[in-house]
Amino acid sequence: MKIFLIFSRKLTQESSIPPYGIMYIAAMLRKCDFNDLQLYDLAFHHEEAIIRDCATYRPDVIGLSSDSISFERGAKLLRTIKNHYGGGVYLLGGVHPTIAPEQSLMETQADAAIIGEGELTVVEVMKKIASSGRFNDIKGVAFCKDGRLVRNEPREFIQDLDVLPLPARDLLPMDKYLKTCPDLPMLYPTMTIMASRGCKANCLYCQPVARTLFGKRMRHRSVANILEEIIHLKKNYSFKSLYFIDDELLYNGRKWIEELCTAFIEKNLKLNWVCQARVDQIDEDLVALMKKSGCYAIGFGVESGSQKILNYMRKGYRVSQIEKAFDLCRRHKIVTTCNFM
Repeated sequence: MKIFLIFSRKLTQESSIPPYGIMYIAAMLRKCDFNDLQLYDLAFHHEEAIIRDCATYRPDVIGLSSDSISFERGAKLLRTIKNHYGGGVYLLGGVHPTIAPEQSLMETQADAAIIGEGELTVVEVMKKIASSGRFNDIKGVAFCKDGRLVRNEPREFIQDLDVLPLPARDLLPMDKYLKTCPDLPMLYPTMTIMASRGCKANCLYCQPVARTLFGKRMRHRSVANILEEIIHLKKNYSFKSLYFIDDELLYNGRKWIEELCTAFIEKNLKLNWVCQARVDQIDEDLVALMKKSGCYAIGFGVESGSQKILNYMRKGYRVSQIEKAFDLCRRHKIVTTCNFM
């Protein structure tokens, strides 16, 4: 079975962060012996080339992953492929199809949407397609029947993230991501990695969508599993810093982040690493350990200097905690940046 995967972007412009969701999907498919697949990212691949390659490749399954801001572009591309190529089963996944499955299916005329985490669901879907089966008994799938949305029972979240294979970086032009200047101040070139899924916070601008995608609780990979990936990355790529793209790395628990930092030190990995964090998750001892382990910079979700606005956004911390966090990092010579909503 030939599988053709596309990750949509709002614009064709360089990005330092590859699409980890669909990279994990591709890796899981290969783990389950669906090896004949191609993966495209609209950050670096133009529509004309994708349409041409699809016609040449003649896939059995065409999958589109998209967030909301890039969905219009991705939907247009999928419709164009369907008009030019025709055959095959068309699937959707990602943020937008998860939160708006009916609209997504209607606009693309796709056969089904994979809701939420897709690694386990997509394998079942491919097996059904291979056997000419139907989607009605697969958890985590939505489809339209007689003009109405059918939404199957939701798929349980993957509790042990260590069961996932390493993301399929080899299917994308990683040299281009590495050459792109990252958003945060990091030593360049920068490699990215994902250590966890979910966020316990209740911020107005993320919830309840984030819980729909990844659940109410944090799930993190084991330290050993992360070290395995880092060693793989150091062996296969040349980079000067490592960016944990988790929504909030320190929310994984004090014991876990201490174990991770200690492992970096004991393994003498000599990493310059960067993460995102909340200002209420750090203290003197933790910042000192992070610095010793190679932490170069932290991006904080400050969002506002007004306590009234922080309360409205349900941030759950005070302006004084913002000031303390930046002071701690400054004293330990960790570069800081802040996001403002």
